[in-house]
Amino acid sequence: MERIGKVIFGVILCALAGSAQAGVVAAVIGEDKSRILLYSEPGKICTGVALRAQYVGPTGRYTEGCWKAGNGMIHIAFTDGDTAQVPMDQFKKPEEI
Repeated sequence: MERIGKVIFGVILCALAGSAQAGVVAAVIGEDKSRILLYSEPGKICTGVALRAQYVGPTGRYTEGCWKAGNGMIHIAFTDGDTAQVPMDQFKKPEEI
């Protein structure tokens, strides 16, 4: 079942990454209303296969980062040195939030 989830997540991201307009492809919201947003483009700081991520705190302050998927998880490194590993199934498409 985990493999099917990875494949579906990958297909969605690939389809969205191919669109002419890049944007948020998935997000997770914390209990404190903080959010981690995943984008379909690398942004200005990400290299290799990593794509842009953004943490938005409950007060609206944000921190840029980069993400990639692996082993059923989304791995994120932020510019302030923090890292996060979040299960893929916790992320929702923007229209589901």
